[in-house]
Amino acid sequence: MIRAYILTLRSRIHSGRFLPLALAWHVLRLKKLFRVDFKVYPDAADREIEIDLVIPTISKDVALLEEMIAGAKKNILHRIRRVFIVSRDDNVLPAFCEKHGYSFVEERSVMGYGKERTAYKVNGVDRSGWMFQQILKLSSESFVGTKNYLIIDSDTVLIKPHSFIENGKFIFAQNEEWHEPYFRTFKKLFGYEAPTSLSYTSHMMIFNTDKLRMMKAELERRNGSSWDAVYMSTASESEMSCISDYDTYANWVLHNFPDEVGNRAFYNKGLSRDRFSSLEQLTSKYGRRYNSLSFHSYIKVS
Repeated sequence: MIRAYILTLRSRIHSGRFLPLALAWHVLRLKKLFRVDFKVYPDAADREIEIDLVIPTISKDVALLEEMIAGAKKNILHRIRRVFIVSRDDNVLPAFCEKHGYSFVEERSVMGYGKERTAYKVNGVDRSGWMFQQILKLSSESFVGTKNYLIIDSDTVLIKPHSFIENGKFIFAQNEEWHEPYFRTFKKLFGYEAPTSLSYTSHMMIFNTDKLRMMKAELERRNGSSWDAVYMSTASESEMSCISDYDTYANWVLHNFPDEVGNRAFYNKGLSRDRFSSLEQLTSKYGRRYNSLSFHSYIKVS
């Protein structure tokens, strides 16, 4: 019994649980310095796991989608059953899906409302679309056909192999972009501390439909309202980024199912969109140091 406790404690320390933020941050930096887990080696059974790929997006990202999906198909080391594009019906994205054989999901059909329900402004800046995209990511179990589905932000391109389920564990990527309000909100929602000091905001995440429904049920039991209303109630007039879908879900799974989580350093680089090019060129230029690239529209032209 003592041996089992020691093994569990060692596992939790290794995963980043119980480590103070400063120490956990330095451990992560060392992992990245020495390229720990930069290459992934899932076994044959993990490669046969079937997942759906879900990409919430808007029409301004359509120029990225072809290479973005090509990178996902090439570098996701699981079987992709279907690709879902979730967005407004503005003709551009439905036509893109029809051309390439992807499934278009009109965003209002998912929850029965659009971003007008997620009213959220900070100093005159409209954040309702940002909040609504999080609701969509956490609601995709309503239309996918696999037990696990992968979300990738539509401005992020995978340039090296990725696996998200290995030996019965869900693999979550951790990075240094720690944002205190996410952790404060987590405790407010669930009544207990987030079990790790590091951030899971990594532009992609594997979701298990059963665990996602369990998390939502807990939100509703504890807060006495629908999960999405509870989630949207975290909006603050003084905080531009009040909650994270990825941090919320990953920390909930880690708290409730610690033996089913594996953490991995996040090897990603943010670039301005003038650096965007073909998957082959991006891989050749950045593939020795990074596993993915994110072309955020807010990054200034370099």
